[in-house]
Amino acid sequence: MRMLTDIALEIQSEWSNISPYAEPYLSPMLYLGTIDDKYHYDDARSIVAYFLGNAGSWQGDKAREIKKELKLLLKLPVGEHARQIELAIEGSAYWTKHKNPRWT
Repeated sequence: MRMLTDIALEIQSEWSNISPYAEPYLSPMLYLGTIDDKYHYDDARSIVAYFLGNAGSWQGDKAREIKKELKLLLKLPVGEHARQIELAIEGSAYWTKHKNPRWT
């Protein structure tokens, strides 16, 4: 599972003419890690839901793939997205090689 900021960066690179209705929700996603984070007073779940509601003009295979990924994140129970990211990091070769014993 990817962090919301990574998904938002991919959307920016894939969607050449971002809808002015979706952009106000895409921008905060750049600063969100998990679906349970907050951006000022707004929670990530609301931001992602509003983005999806305003991203109807973005079409194509990549758009469908990313929208599906975002919809799956919305269905996760609280804390599960962060847990999945932690598991991915712990299992990565980078983490294994650079793990600091003080952090475990």
